[in-house]
Amino acid sequence: MPSSPFSLRLPFTLSPTLVLSGEYPVKAQCGQTEISLSETPDGYALETHGCDGERDAESLAASLGGALLRQSVFHSTPVYRSDRGKVTLLAAPRPAPLGLKGMLDGYADDDTTIIYPSDRRLARFRGMPASISLSLPASTFLDRLVGEFLKPGTAGLLANDRLVTAIELFCDVYREGSQRSRFLTLTMVLEVLAEPEDKPPIVRALIERWDTEASSQMEALVTNGETSDNYKALDSLRRELLFRRDVSIRRRVRRLGELLDTSFAPPEGATYEELAILAYDVRGSLLHTGSVEDTSLAKAYTAADKTVRRALELAVSTQDRSAAA
Repeated sequence: MPSSPFSLRLPFTLSPTLVLSGEYPVKAQCGQTEISLSETPDGYALETHGCDGERDAESLAASLGGALLRQSVFHSTPVYRSDRGKVTLLAAPRPAPLGLKGMLDGYADDDTTIIYPSDRRLARFRGMPASISLSLPASTFLDRLVGEFLKPGTAGLLANDRLVTAIELFCDVYREGSQRSRFLTLTMVLEVLAEPEDKPPIVRALIERWDTEASSQMEALVTNGETSDNYKALDSLRRELLFRRDVSIRRRVRRLGELLDTSFAPPEGATYEELAILAYDVRGSLLHTGSVEDTSLAKAYTAADKTVRRALELAVSTQDRSAAA
């Protein structure tokens, strides 16, 4: 017995600097299914009513979502796809609310990907994006600006490339759309502020001796006209040795946390050292596996935010003290 037809609607948005031109809807054949592309108030939507059952619609949704992501990679077309949303079907049809005509069989969020029986008529409601604006008197802003202008380290701040990079990354956090992106940007600030640190002299001496030996072996290979895999392997080893002369990034982040603990009163429940390492370790899990649990991400985000704010305060204050000395 053939399955009942299902419909699929997949909204997506593009980079603010890119728009799609033409007359809508635009139609195309995806395998055995015809899909249409239409414009929406917030972006665009892919839609079809010819899926052979719910599983077929789910499979098509996964493939279309993957195709959108591939657009970002291979065609320089940044695409932001929507997640699967819930469709609420009513036990019996009801009259449409004010502004709509006829009878309705259910409703769904217009901003999410939805899959539903093609013979059901849905009302799609658009959720308003959460937004909070804080009002700040212009006079207060200017007074604060003048106060910072008069600090001793302000004139030389732009010459401190490391600190400028850290502050600009911190400002970028507020432009990121997802908590995951904001968290990774915060951990980038931690890495920038965690200054490189030499390993103990005995370790550095040993690494430099190995580096000299590797360089000699490479020169011998070049003299003999050999630039084979042996040369590439030695070059890779030498680069790794040079990198190992410095303390690991994780250790540098820990040291930054320790420094914050000696400069500020520790936050409630944990030291800055513990917060810094928590954030850095979750960052590693996220980068290596692609995902972490929502609760772990939320906790690590809070840890990174607290640590970064204090680390920036300390870095700018240090700049002031150096300038005043």
